[in-house]
Amino acid sequence: MDRFDFIFWSGDLNYRVNQTRENTIELLKTKNLKALLKEDQLSIERKNDNLLKEFQEGEIKFPPTYKYEINTHLFDNKKHRTPSWTDRILFRHNKDHGKLMLINYESIPNMTMSDHRPVFAQFVATLTKKEDENKEKGLIAIKARCCNIF
Repeated sequence: MDRFDFIFWSGDLNYRVNQTRENTIELLKTKNLKALLKEDQLSIERKNDNLLKEFQEGEIKFPPTYKYEINTHLFDNKKHRTPSWTDRILFRHNKDHGKLMLINYESIPNMTMSDHRPVFAQFVATLTKKEDENKEKGLIAIKARCCNIF
């Protein structure tokens, strides 16, 4: 992974919340996301797994992104799935080659045509390179760019 300046891992990663559907919905009614996130399988895995420890994720301040009834804001009642944050964006950067600053991490709750709610992240990336391999002038910043990940 050190060959790459920036790595983004995003999509339906299919991790769930280790709670019953009923408990999860009660916690959501009181907007207690912190209690739910303690039971989030991806967060637990990241703490325990060496590979995932190298990735960062922005703070989750949005409701679970799965499983909704299509074209509604209601969680699915047919399959009784526990609402979970299955849709995620993880990232890492090689500190020797640049900087990556997360400026926004959100879901889009009004996109209701799926049983998932999409997430997006916005970053400012600053790339660095060796000015001259033969001269020991160190690293210089070449450009800062904003990028969006959906």
